[in-house]
Amino acid sequence: MKVAFLGLGIMGMPMAMHLKSKGYNLTVWNRDQKKVLQLGLLPCSLEDTVENRDYVMMCLANDDSVQEVSRKILPFLKKGAVVIDHTTTSAHLAKKLYHVFQERDIHFMDAPMTGGQTGAENGTLVMMCGGDQAVFDKSKTVLSAYASVLEYFGKAGNGQLCKMVNQICIAGIIQALAEGVDFAQKSGIDAEKLFPIIANGAGGSWQMKNRHIMMLRRDFQENVGFPVEWMLKDLNLCLKEGAEIGASLELTSWLKDKYRRIKEEINSRFDASALILLLQNKLDQND
Repeated sequence: MKVAFLGLGIMGMPMAMHLKSKGYNLTVWNRDQKKVLQLGLLPCSLEDTVENRDYVMMCLANDDSVQEVSRKILPFLKKGAVVIDHTTTSAHLAKKLYHVFQERDIHFMDAPMTGGQTGAENGTLVMMCGGDQAVFDKSKTVLSAYASVLEYFGKAGNGQLCKMVNQICIAGIIQALAEGVDFAQKSGIDAEKLFPIIANGAGGSWQMKNRHIMMLRRDFQENVGFPVEWMLKDLNLCLKEGAEIGASLELTSWLKDKYRRIKEEINSRFDASALILLLQNKLDQND
């Protein structure tokens, strides 16, 4: 099976590595072609990367980049090819691309994922898919190269709506975790001993298990984890969709402003758990 993978970022690089290790006939493209060499593959043009491929996977930055790349690759895709977008985008764009590709006898599926950088590296991503059932069914084998949970949610765009629900929940959990960590440390208890224990209780979550150490130690590094600017982008998507469907997203709106402040005042490439730095730096004292 011939697979093209477009976008070798924090998530895309390990996902492409899994495809290569599973023996797929793989071509890859990235704006910075040095990353292609890191995979032991030869750089080539975007057009050559996708030509005559059975599957084309995209893992890009945002709506604009997905639209741009889709427009460029469309004339070079073979009929019957499957384009799968792992980027978190608006549901509107996913629906639009479904019809654009369909007009050229090309299949499209939106398949955003959750599980973070760790999930991508371990091949244990959770994927929520929108599009045609038959396309989902035949794509499960190749997607299983880097995802351990795959679920079909109906028509195009529904995968993105599911991802929005996920991001709304994650943002709220991270804020609660930041407050809990800050409280624990200021109370003087052994917080590094506490959180692995309560992570197994009723308040436990993936966020607690995977982010409490970074928060406790304030160990934030650029491009490690899920960047603040990505969370801010995702929350803006959620709020726009929420306004269209009449959903109340008060906490999400409040958190969007917090992430905007981190982006502007601290570092946009720190992990999303950097929310705790607002408490540490007392930037919220007048809120």
